[in-house]
Amino acid sequence: MSDKDEKKAKGRDIHTSYKGTFKADSLDVEEKTASAIITTHDGKEITVKGYNDHFDTLKEAFEAGGEVILRGKLLGSASLLHLAVYGTGPEHVAGVVKNPKDNFDSYEKDEKQPFIDLFVGVEKDDKTFWRGMTFFGDDALALKGKVTEGDRIELDVRPSQRKVGDNWKPVYVPEGPATVHPAAETEAKAEDETPQP
Repeated sequence: MSDKDEKKAKGRDIHTSYKGTFKADSLDVEEKTASAIITTHDGKEITVKGYNDHFDTLKEAFEAGGEVILRGKLLGSASLLHLAVYGTGPEHVAGVVKNPKDNFDSYEKDEKQPFIDLFVGVEKDDKTFWRGMTFFGDDALALKGKVTEGDRIELDVRPSQRKVGDNWKPVYVPEGPATVHPAAETEAKAEDETPQP
């Protein structure tokens, strides 16, 4: 996000994640708050903070070292903008695919990156939450011809943002390969598991 876009984010709950490594000696610990700086793959430095219950989440991630994924909510604005961390690593999701869309027919002609956009219905507490997901490049090509409406998909993801017009939309991006169970296979399994009258 540019500074201009970050200012637009003020006042809205934006959940996202950053992937990178911690800047050496950047950990600062105060009462119930740990803060550090993470350097992303494109060289951007992001301030991250762990408050209260998530104090140890950030501190332990820093001490472990190596590449890390930090999930959280953006707080503050301009120079005070930071990620309030509530989790590390990818999140595992599984659910039914809805509204898959791709540009496989045109991306080469348009000289654009291949993509697949879809929604995954994640079931939690007897409710279904629809999460928008975007697969780009090799991640999209790996699913070419393998995912359709009604299939069940399972994969590790992390929250991110995608610019649509003038606005940033929340999306999830993959962190590793996806496993797809075709709709027919899922329905057959459900029938097998249905008790006979």
